[in-house]
Amino acid sequence: RPEVGAICRFISPQVTALAALGRTPRPRHGFGSYFAPSVPFWLPPALVRDDAAAVGVAQVLADAPALILSVNGAVTVGRSAEQALALAWFLEDAARVELAALASGLADQAPLLQGEVAAQRATWEGRIAERIWDFLTLNDPE
Repeated sequence: RPEVGAICRFISPQVTALAALGRTPRPRHGFGSYFAPSVPFWLPPALVRDDAAAVGVAQVLADAPALILSVNGAVTVGRSAEQALALAWFLEDAARVELAALASGLADQAPLLQGEVAAQRATWEGRIAERIWDFLTLNDPE
């Protein structure tokens, strides 16, 4: 994908918990809208350690901004390192919201952000990625 300039591979608590249920977050709030209509799920639980698995992951990712790797974390892709990191942070929050929705017992009745509504909300205008980068790396000596 020529538009991808950076990849963020991470293992985070909420994404891992949701993946253990065999689920991905649904677009329920602003951060979740960046992943509408859905986040692809790579089912094999083994780590991706060979070319065949890497090709499979790339095929499942397709043109999505993120993919959950079974119970091995997730991958986000962006135009820049700032955007890939912002998407990782958004995905973790979307997983937090999804787990809360599931715990409430009302997940099936709750509204989702889809289509044009999600596309309008998932903006990068206003230095969104750069501001998230600045926030997450504040006082980081590296």
